Amino acid sequence: MAKILITDRLRGLILGLAMAAVAFGSVGITIVFLYRAGFEQDRARLREAVQSRARFLEAVARFDVIFSADDVPGGAFEATLSQLREAHQHFEGFGETGEFTLAKLDGKEIIFLLSHRHRDDFGTLDDHAPVPLGSQFARPMQLALSGKSGTVVDLDYRGTTVLAAHEPVVIEGLVLGIVAKIDLAEVKSPFLKACLVAGGVAIVLVFLGLSLFVRIGNPVILRMEESERRFRHIFEEVPVSIWEEDFSEVQAHLDKLRKEGVDDFPEYFEAHPDEVRLCVRKVKVLDVNKASLDLHAASTKEELLGNLDKIFTQESFETFKKELVVIAAGRSGFKSDAIVKTLSGDLRDIHLKFSTVTADDAGGKSRRALVAITDITERKRAEAELRKLSVAVEQSPASVMITDTEGYFEYVNPRFTEMTGYSSDEVLGKKPSILKSGETPAAEYEHLWRTITAGQEWRGEFLNKGKTGSLFWQSAFISPIRNQAGEITHFLSVEQDITDRKRAETALRESEKRMKGLSHRLLEVQEAERRYIARELHDEIGQTLTAVKLNLLSLQRDVETEQAQQRLQDGVSIIERALQEVRDLSLNLRPSLLDDLGLVPALRWLIDRQVQAMKVSARIELEDFHEPLPAVLEIACYRIVQEALTNVAKHAKASSVWVTLTCHKTHIELIIGDDGAGFNVQPTRAQATLGQSLGLLGMEERALLVGGRIEFESILGKGTEVKVLFPVEIVKPSSSSNQEA
Repeated sequence: MAKILITDRLRGLILGLAMAAVAFGSVGITIVFLYRAGFEQDRARLREAVQSRARFLEAVARFDVIFSADDVPGGAFEATLSQLREAHQHFEGFGETGEFTLAKLDGKEIIFLLSHRHRDDFGTLDDHAPVPLGSQFARPMQLALSGKSGTVVDLDYRGTTVLAAHEPVVIEGLVLGIVAKIDLAEVKSPFLKACLVAGGVAIVLVFLGLSLFVRIGNPVILRMEESERRFRHIFEEVPVSIWEEDFSEVQAHLDKLRKEGVDDFPEYFEAHPDEVRLCVRKVKVLDVNKASLDLHAASTKEELLGNLDKIFTQESFETFKKELVVIAAGRSGFKSDAIVKTLSGDLRDIHLKFSTVTADDAGGKSRRALVAITDITERKRAEAELRKLSVAVEQSPASVMITDTEGYFEYVNPRFTEMTGYSSDEVLGKKPSILKSGETPAAEYEHLWRTITAGQEWRGEFLNKGKTGSLFWQSAFISPIRNQAGEITHFLSVEQDITDRKRAETALRESEKRMKGLSHRLLEVQEAERRYIARELHDEIGQTLTAVKLNLLSLQRDVETEQAQQRLQDGVSIIERALQEVRDLSLNLRPSLLDDLGLVPALRWLIDRQVQAMKVSARIELEDFHEPLPAVLEIACYRIVQEALTNVAKHAKASSVWVTLTCHKTHIELIIGDDGAGFNVQPTRAQATLGQSLGLLGMEERALLVGGRIEFESILGKGTEVKVLFPVEIVKPSSSSNQEA
């Protein structure tokens, strides 16, 4: 029925188009013939005019050669040209744009000899510029000057398209060119007007004819169109892919096979796959809807129907074989799952259902089928994903549990059984409290339950107890599961056994504690050794060198020769330098001020000594304390300042330094800064970890061993600041000691 309605509708449209085509075609053909006749008439008129004018000029020129050659300056040519100009002044041309032009060739330029009719645009003869011989303009004159006679449609000296007749003229051996022309637009004008009038008349006639046709057939057409619209809307907009197919040739071929003795069609098609392919080619697809285009990634119906071979797969072939068996058996319905391809090559899973009917067409009986195809790719993919997730959960190395909103177990995976010793039958319907060891605070469980029932995720650790009573640590991630409405329906818990990690962490903490103790002990031993060596250097070696010096001085007084006295004086100088080096070495190893007077005097002495050696300005702000600091803290502060100032002296090239020691309620803040070259902190710290910059590493280790924290801030070209924070309870300082050096 849909096809009949569509055909009737097309007939009306075709009739209207035919009427319009006949009307406009008749008018157009008539005008074309009239135009061609008028064009040829104008062409002949121009050619006759230019030839007669050319012959007239040649005759006048011959007369002037005989009778006026000596009377006119310039000879016969000028006499002829003078007469021609005088005659041309009284000639208005033909039509609105027609005119004669006369020109000669001067080298490679065309010189026009008569004034132009179009003075408003191009001026008079005297001020009209020559036209180059190779220009695209004045083509008719170029042909005349080249000795050619004829007519042409081309550009004149104005750049306007004209119909022109051109003719060469020979005067006293000089070749001139004469052109009679008229604008092509003027030639076309009456015919264009006729076209507009005739077209308007044709439109009116077509409109009247169509109006009459519509008035007579309108009620029938409206009913058919309404029925067609409803059908097309349902067909096109239904979200299921629908194909309208003609199986008439397939049915005829099956009937032919049956007459030839084929009874078992399933067996026959299995043994003759070529027969199946032949039947595929005999199916005619009459129409498809929008959902079919979307399913197969086609932009138009033509694109889809022209590439049916690209969407056919081996699975489609097997499905079609089953369809043939159904049709051959005379049944009208069939459904099956299949796989098809899109035009882009993607595979899609479908569910196919079709029903066949016998319809009456103009050519007789036909076997039609409506095929409904549902895309089940996402469903198949979801099923596959669900199977994959199910396998993943079952084989997961983590314990997976699902409870209802009350906390009762609904699912546990095999890993849960391995970790706890409980089988799924033993825990389903029970709560996770069966795993409590009593070591996790009740407040933690309460916080967990408040978090997940509020729709949030919870992460934490449990010390749980298995079926046999063994304890084990678990890292848990628990989150709510929601339905499509956003309501919580279950809770999912994924837990990892971290017992080994916890043991390793405990062992690591113990190891760190032992290492820290060893480091403290190492520093204590190191400082004790420094103190001992410093004392030995000062007391033993210093005294020995002093005694040697006194002996040399005493001996110097007893020696009479000047040479011997000089040698003894050199020895005394060497001993004095050695004594100074011993004192410096002793002080660097362990200044006695640190033991005798405390941190602040020792720092002030150290800074003054380093500043004098570096010859820089310094700002020193050191707070004194009522009570001495712990010895390990004083040593750490002193060594960090010593190392920082040593780095400034070696690398910074600074002009000033500053050191501040500030007491706060809960910590001491130590800052050492300079305005030197600065350095890149991160790369330098990375080198320190590799043993290439032990100074930074030593300062950091000193701070960490006493519970402190050190920060390095440095900007290239602007300087460096080292900040150290030592956590310690401090008695309020009695005074502040500020010094500018």
